[in-house]
Amino acid sequence: MIKAKTGIVMMNLGGPANLDQVEPFLLELFADREIIQLPLQRWLGPFIARRRTPKVKRLYQSIGGGSPILGYTEAQGRGMVERLDRLSPATAPHQFYVAFRYVQPKSEDALRAMHADGVKRAVAFTQYPQFSCSTTGSSLNELWRAASRTGLRDSFEWSVIDRWPVHEGFIAAMTDTVREGLEQFDPADRDRAVILFSAHSLPLDVIDRGDSYPQEVGAGVQRVVERLATPNPYLLAYQSDVGPVRWLGPST
Repeated sequence: MIKAKTGIVMMNLGGPANLDQVEPFLLELFADREIIQLPLQRWLGPFIARRRTPKVKRLYQSIGGGSPILGYTEAQGRGMVERLDRLSPATAPHQFYVAFRYVQPKSEDALRAMHADGVKRAVAFTQYPQFSCSTTGSSLNELWRAASRTGLRDSFEWSVIDRWPVHEGFIAAMTDTVREGLEQFDPADRDRAVILFSAHSLPLDVIDRGDSYPQEVGAGVQRVVERLATPNPYLLAYQSDVGPVRWLGPST
């Protein structure tokens, strides 16, 4: 008997692959009330998106004309399924499917590809280490909506990985990155260098609804600092706030 395939849906925000995708990407992002709730969002969301488009295009132009996130995600996916096939032959073969929230490939693409490949067991795997209803929550909601739209809601046996803020591998990788940065300082000054952890901010109304994101970010920072075991002072700040709403701070 042929073993059922396992599909891993790698959910993330996504990013424009080229400059022509920047404005559509921003329009979808600022229309999503699960990520940001604006007054008069139907009008204000497109206004903010179009106003920010020239600046965001310049930023993407400076890194080659588009986001590298799809290529990175696919590289991670290939490595992940190769390892899973070795570690869990009972659920092999495994295949990864990318489901971005605001650009292609989206949830419908992942679901249709899994169905075509004969997948029976599926894992919704967020690529956000910390849970937030505005990121992982929005992606999960869209995945279930897409399953209904495509008529595939009952086609797979689902498992969900919705967060991994203090996973050993994640903490080890973050610690190694910080350590590499510290090694760039002169040894005489190294222990006095301030370590600045900068996480993406969230609107405070999301936090006020009980979102666990700040606590999970803080827990990860604490684990990194403990693992680093150096006397360096450190700060946690938040970046990328936009629009006429209150955001989590302090600002980077």
